Amino acid sequence: MDEKVIFGNPIYERHKGSYESINQTFDGDFNQVISDLTNTLVGRTNK
Repeated sequence: MDEKVIFGNPIYERHKGSYESINQTFDGDFNQVISDLTNTLVGRTNK
């Protein structure tokens, strides 16, 4: 999952906020949050 693709949709960005504002919410670690979430979800589907 690529966070830049998620926020490439202007409708989503208008609804949820800009990438920069979301990243600030996660103390600049939004990329890591997405990576951890992806690894968790992929790990669960592979069981």
